[in-house]
Amino acid sequence: MDVKQVGVVGAGQMGNGIAHVFALAGYDVLMTDVSEDSLSKALAVIERNIERQVSRGKVMPADKRAAMERIKTTLKLADLGQCDLIIEAATERETVKTAIFEDLLPHLKPSTILTSNTSSISITRLASRTDRPEKFMGFHFMNPVPVMQLVELIRGIATDQETWETLHEVVRKLGKTASSSEDFPAFIVNRILMPMINEAVYTLYEGVGSVKSIDESLKLGANHPMGPLELADFIGLDTCLSIMNVLHEGLADTKYRPCPLLTKYVEAGCWAARPSGGFTTTGAKCRYRRGETILRRRIVHDFSAKNQVLLANPSVCSLSQARNPLGLPSHFFSSSAGIGSPITGRWGLKRLRLISYSRRPCRIVSLTLLAIRNAREFWPGK
Repeated sequence: MDVKQVGVVGAGQMGNGIAHVFALAGYDVLMTDVSEDSLSKALAVIERNIERQVSRGKVMPADKRAAMERIKTTLKLADLGQCDLIIEAATERETVKTAIFEDLLPHLKPSTILTSNTSSISITRLASRTDRPEKFMGFHFMNPVPVMQLVELIRGIATDQETWETLHEVVRKLGKTASSSEDFPAFIVNRILMPMINEAVYTLYEGVGSVKSIDESLKLGANHPMGPLELADFIGLDTCLSIMNVLHEGLADTKYRPCPLLTKYVEAGCWAARPSGGFTTTGAKCRYRRGETILRRRIVHDFSAKNQVLLANPSVCSLSQARNPLGLPSHFFSSSAGIGSPITGRWGLKRLRLISYSRRPCRIVSLTLLAIRNAREFWPGK
């Protein structure tokens, strides 16, 4: 099948990058999103990125003009009906993706190939929600799309050979390299990469090292171009968490359990590439302040006015749980010189007495919670 016109659903970081490389390769591109503002921003990003390539001598000015002319935008999914190839690059949530495909189906011509840029969701399951599972594949580009050379091609259980060969030829025309993966959770790249990132977050969570130490160790000790936490920010912590959840649920193995700290960052809106930032981004100062406020509220809520915690069921509670009822990283605590020390600090929360229980008779353990203003290991990057 000869592909001439390509439809891209989603004008975010991945969507505009995919439109960018297809337009430069000579394909007509029709990009859609839910708002005109998103489409305008995407076009501006594409133009800026191609201009950067022009300044480096990788693209001729005439090629830039031609590429921008090939990219059209629309707010209507139905307008993509005449495209030969459609690439879904929306949010990494299965419900969103299936809804997009269901809305597209009535408008497609019989020969249209449907693909998803998902980084972890089952291709077979997505294909089953369409009327053409034999013409459905995973088409996973790496971020940033104009720079990264690899494209993962993932067959569903019903994908036919013609569809696979067509997409393989498209990847070749883009000047990229295709790798073939079977339809297992997270495919090849993220099956290997995400557990490493998750373990790096665990390393931070448990106080083994700081953000800087962890990233520098991998860059200088393993020759990685980016540290794992820096890479997590670049990918987006919400995406990392989503992929880890898919791995954990799909493979039913505890080694894929997402780190609680990763979950908390996402719950707090600290996703990176956003104003609230991630582990290492420029939004770290904003994130640090927001984070210490969240942590302060948790402490005020979970500790009584007398600064003591009485656990409801001492008989089933381990000593470690009793010492650390908030589930904070171990490096938040150190031994206290004496019991009954005055409560001091920026918010009057520097020293807290915890009543700890074990199966032995009750004993009082006095622990020192490091001042929140010095807790840069937990909310790193200030």
